Amino acid sequence: MRTWIGYVTAAFLLTLCGCSTLPEEELSPATDITIEELEKRMAQATDPEGRYAQSRSFVMKQVVETKRFLDQPLVQMVETKFMRPAFFKITTYDDNRPTVAVISNGENTWFADYNAGKVKVLDAVALRKVKRLNDITKPGSKLSEVFKDIRIFKCRIGDEDFYKIECPGEDGEGLNVYVDADSCQITRISVSENGKVIYDSSLKEYGLYEGVRIPEETAIRSGGVEQTTRVIYYKLNPVIDISEFRPPVF
Repeated sequence: MRTWIGYVTAAFLLTLCGCSTLPEEELSPATDITIEELEKRMAQATDPEGRYAQSRSFVMKQVVETKRFLDQPLVQMVETKFMRPAFFKITTYDDNRPTVAVISNGENTWFADYNAGKVKVLDAVALRKVKRLNDITKPGSKLSEVFKDIRIFKCRIGDEDFYKIECPGEDGEGLNVYVDADSCQITRISVSENGKVIYDSSLKEYGLYEGVRIPEETAIRSGGVEQTTRVIYYKLNPVIDISEFRPPVF
């Protein structure tokens, strides 16, 4: 989905953690809109000129703060690089030094641990998560093209109105997307596994980068871990050497 990369990639590994909770919500049938029409409005709200949908590549950098008990937050930088058709690299940095990375050339996907000097091929479960991540965040993608069974509801949380898009997965993992009823911008995303919420993120505000509105700040909860992410750099169509999408040699 256009601009999902803003809050999914920085917390990708958190989906392996335990469960979280969501606020109470009131659901009713969404008889006033179809998923196709809602996706059009969402695209217009975040990518009005189609720049992201038509892009060949992008680079984004985010500052990620992770809360720690009785200690200062852990501050890291996460850099995401993407290039068509399905190349991507998500690297976490500590003090400007790479520590871990998920790297894919579209056929193979690796997890690189720079501290340990090791590289491993992702197992089937993690590989499925990565493929789904790529499917929903690559330029021009649509939820209705990724998920076979998709449902839309009107949703009220407190005194705020949303559209809730439910995307059940074939493996027991489901994606829930909350779209502001007025602006048609995504305000929350949650991931559930076998009925339990394992990931929950709230978008604080959007900013305009390269003609694309992306979430500048996101609050994330998963398995007792709390993070905030903030965008510090975003560039469409940079030239990226294909060697970036090969695993490092230690």
